[in-house]
Amino acid sequence: MARFSAVIGLGTAIALAFSGAPAAAAATPHGPSLVVDAESGAVLQADQPDQPWFPASLAKVMTAYLVFETMAKGHLAGDTRLPVSKAAAGQAPVRVGLRAGRKIALSSALNAAVVASANDAAVVLAEAVAGSETSFALLMTAKARQLGMDRTVFANATGLPHPDSRTTARDMALLARALLRDFPEQAALFGQPRARFGQRQVRSTNGWLTAFEGARGLKTGFTCDSGYNLIGMAERNGRLLLGIVLGEPTSGRRNARMSKLLAQAFKTTAEGKPLLNDLAPEPAQIALVQPPRVLGPGTCAKSSRSATLGNGRLPGWGVILGAYHSRAEAKAVIARQRKAGGGALKKGRPAVVTRAQDGSRRFNALLVGLKQADAGQACKALWARGAYCLALPPDQLNNPKAIWR
Repeated sequence: MARFSAVIGLGTAIALAFSGAPAAAAATPHGPSLVVDAESGAVLQADQPDQPWFPASLAKVMTAYLVFETMAKGHLAGDTRLPVSKAAAGQAPVRVGLRAGRKIALSSALNAAVVASANDAAVVLAEAVAGSETSFALLMTAKARQLGMDRTVFANATGLPHPDSRTTARDMALLARALLRDFPEQAALFGQPRARFGQRQVRSTNGWLTAFEGARGLKTGFTCDSGYNLIGMAERNGRLLLGIVLGEPTSGRRNARMSKLLAQAFKTTAEGKPLLNDLAPEPAQIALVQPPRVLGPGTCAKSSRSATLGNGRLPGWGVILGAYHSRAEAKAVIARQRKAGGGALKKGRPAVVTRAQDGSRRFNALLVGLKQADAGQACKALWARGAYCLALPPDQLNNPKAIWR
């Protein structure tokens, strides 16, 4: 573990304001990417480092970080037996099949969540630390602010689709460096090609580990709206690099892009390069929520353009202002934002769309009937005030299976 101990010097900053909402893998030929020297934090390559993106299972890196932190305080240990709740057992795939009412060792849950990217195990860990996944998600976002991850919001412990989740390549690099700095003894967990889970073994979702010379980890992530993502860690000749690749259309292209970026970076000196914390911030781009163009067999095969609301079709581009517990609250938010924002915001028509989630109803506050440019300007105005905004093209605005619904 000595090779990880030199990763130092990551400053922390607490910032309460953030802007932007996740973009889609299809919005650009390549999603965001970033390569940094793990020890110094020097930025060796950057492409859209501040573009908001859905984190998918990269969120589990923060889940593990908070578990490690709790263990360091003496509140949990590797052999602690954790109960499996009904909520944990009922998580969507990927999962390892935990059964409600049983107990699992914390070490096994970590292996399942980090190596096999199991959602049921991640929720078991979240509930052990915070009592509920909802409370744990608040801790995740609070820790993100402490680590300087100003554009990240975690809505759950798993990275499963949620309209409020977002991150950036820069923020994921900050998280990876913090993990290596604060818990170097745990870093090897993220580099296991397979790991012990009870009486059996689970295989890593990270095929890149065996495809690149010097690969050491860290974590993959995938959802239809996020694409194929990877935090890669590699060491050559005593030099440790971290790479972030977001939004590739296939796992193969994700791995190939990571390998290419890191191979080039190992030939680059860190001298004179800007540091991660000092890299000039980029303005957030307009957010589009669409699935990637090419996905794995049967995973997200249907195009979102084939499903609309028919007679209930919402006109033009729309911007989502948030989801609320009552229709009245949603309407009040629309009125307040239109009054405060002016300009493009006043061009939109108010709309409230009801969404059923986890046995309850939420009310999405929207402005619709906008042109694309107006939707972009509306979100920029809201982001400048630290408010939430998600811009949607007509096909996603009217897709009943879209993530925001």
